[in-house]
Amino acid sequence: MGYLSTTCHVLSSIAIAETLPAKLKRTEELVDLISKYPAARVYAVKEGAIKLLLRTREKYSDEALQQVIREALAILGYVEQLPGRGIRILSIDGGGIRGIAVIELLRKLEQISGRRISDMFDYICGVSTGSILLSTVGIPNGRSLDEALTLYKSLSTDLFTQQKVKGYWNLAWSHAYYDTVKLESILRDYIGTMPMIQTNRQAKCPKMSIVSTIVNLDRPLPYLFRNYSIPHQRYSEYRGSHDHPLWKAVRASSAAPGYFEEFLLDGLVHQDGGVTVNNPTAVALHEASILWPGVPFQCIVSCGTGRTLPMVRSPGYVHDLTDENAVPDAKNTSLTTKLNRVLESATDTEGVHHVLEDLLPRGVYYRFNPYLSEVIAMDETSGEKLSLLRRDTEDYIRKNETRFKAATKTLLEEKSLTAKAMDFVKHKGYLWNAHL
Repeated sequence: MGYLSTTCHVLSSIAIAETLPAKLKRTEELVDLISKYPAARVYAVKEGAIKLLLRTREKYSDEALQQVIREALAILGYVEQLPGRGIRILSIDGGGIRGIAVIELLRKLEQISGRRISDMFDYICGVSTGSILLSTVGIPNGRSLDEALTLYKSLSTDLFTQQKVKGYWNLAWSHAYYDTVKLESILRDYIGTMPMIQTNRQAKCPKMSIVSTIVNLDRPLPYLFRNYSIPHQRYSEYRGSHDHPLWKAVRASSAAPGYFEEFLLDGLVHQDGGVTVNNPTAVALHEASILWPGVPFQCIVSCGTGRTLPMVRSPGYVHDLTDENAVPDAKNTSLTTKLNRVLESATDTEGVHHVLEDLLPRGVYYRFNPYLSEVIAMDETSGEKLSLLRRDTEDYIRKNETRFKAATKTLLEEKSLTAKAMDFVKHKGYLWNAHL
């Protein structure tokens, strides 16, 4: 039996199954089938699978069945109606250990709102360190911000603390200064092996994407690890997938050149997403517009990992960002410092911000990116400097209290009763007016 005829048979079996266990078993078979065969997914949509699953979901309250149906709908490209009056987006930049700053920014939003991050946003996009945060605090039953902070401390003490001789040896042997095997072990243990699409089994899970860079094509291109499928007959500018484990998506997005080894996955070589997109806000806007076409943006929160004010000097002055008073000697500049400069100069997070600030309506777009009194390297291990990072971030939060409150207020705005009624009528019409 071909997979198309098998798809038709499974859909019919779901429709006629009389017991809950039978419904569950057949729905799981559908998930396996449409996960394995993309053409079966398209065929299932055309044959009315989405309507069938929605009707089944309304009829049965069993949580196990509800979970499998949510996953199946996500694979088929179904997108739930929004709870707010528009789309709410969270975007998180790359920046290595400076993700600690973002933890404090997100903590402020949670403190003001009284809600978890996963409850406030419809779409979350992260790159590099942003992908780590997305995979932990962005999932309804995921980690807390305090637990995320513990992970960053582990990265600093267990991963970035190593002898220079070993780092140079690693670099010569594998083109990676740090122990990639150890990184993978940390990510597997902390994030887990769940496929991204299965995050949808949790009720009200935001749509999410993790950005990496493919480097074995004609030119480097962004790649999106999604927890959703692009809806039928809609198209994204970005290549991507939804079936890889969450930890592998983070591993690919965090493969900073010179720091960690490239990541080979299904014939594609991935490096850090920041190589092409270090501020993924524009990517998030593009993807959200595909998922909810014609729906306005309610609130967009973009979080940076910190910036320093540029120093203005006389012509010809050579400035070392790690020392306010020194002119660096190229021969003595450390390898990791050079790697930091190369990677960070290749991306312009604030450039993206300035464009979006001009294009998006006032009161919708909020960019939070703390000023740092010293440059903090992506792989910083100094307890003193990491404490300074947190103090600078806390100072920034205090000075921007009004903006944080305004952003939170916008995030929490609900639909009007009229809009909710229209959504209900539209949903029922979609559900029952067409044949299976």
